[in-house]
Amino acid sequence: MRKMLSAILVLMLMGSMIPLVLAEETEEYFEINKETQNEIEIMSDNYGAQVRLLQLEKAIKKNIDQGEYILSLLNTTDTYMLEAILAEMKLLVDEVQSVDPDDSDAVQTFVDLKSDAHNLTKDFRETLHSLVNTATINELRLKKNEYKDKELDILSRRIRTCIRAYNGNQFHKLYGYLSIKDKSLIIEYSNGNCSIESVKQNFSEMVYTISSAQRNQVYSKMKESKIQMKVQSQQCLTATSADFQVRKQDRIHIRLNNSLEKGDGLVNQLMQQNLNDKLDNNITKTKDLSNVKVYEVKGGN
Repeated sequence: MRKMLSAILVLMLMGSMIPLVLAEETEEYFEINKETQNEIEIMSDNYGAQVRLLQLEKAIKKNIDQGEYILSLLNTTDTYMLEAILAEMKLLVDEVQSVDPDDSDAVQTFVDLKSDAHNLTKDFRETLHSLVNTATINELRLKKNEYKDKELDILSRRIRTCIRAYNGNQFHKLYGYLSIKDKSLIIEYSNGNCSIESVKQNFSEMVYTISSAQRNQVYSKMKESKIQMKVQSQQCLTATSADFQVRKQDRIHIRLNNSLEKGDGLVNQLMQQNLNDKLDNNITKTKDLSNVKVYEVKGGN
């Protein structure tokens, strides 16, 4: 029983750490799924919010780079619609960069912009399919973009730094549960001088040295903290579901105004037309979002 409880504590510890993998796909706003809920659980922490916003920025920039690479391979000049979508993606990057991770609406804005990123990626893919045949699409898929964007490398380093800072905060909390005073290993980890596995191993060893009563107490605290994070993320998603179309309308208006500063070239004109069409379509949509899929948090799990 002692070993089993210790193993459970270590597993809970691992579950509280941020994975270093960035999901490439995002979801539509009306499918706010388990992935999105898991993503925003950490956003109550400043470093956690920074991680998610930087990851979103990186994902959009990667899509822009890949889109521009695809355009360079197409033997046609009729790519203006695709260029217009990429131009809007670039405006979206600016919006992501302007989000304050400490803002009370940061989670809501993250979910909104993630929805926009998904929709633009979908628009690009569908427009591409309408311009070229299946054989060309398959050929493009086989080609890799060997170009390495320095901005993406910088973003990757910033993300790793924030991940270590966030996880370091979690480790400090967990070590506090065990009343461990020597936290030098956490500092080493936060500074990038040791691996997360080393800290997990140290925590695991400490768990085996405490009494059964202490382990039960630590387990209860960790479980309570995890449930609290899930409840908070659920509440954020519920709040995000309200007035989504109104917020979307506001975002499109702002994006349209920003697009006017980019000039009146053909690509920008097409982008502005796309944005005006979105405004018209959005007005006709119902503001009743009662069909939004929001996952319930099961108490005690």
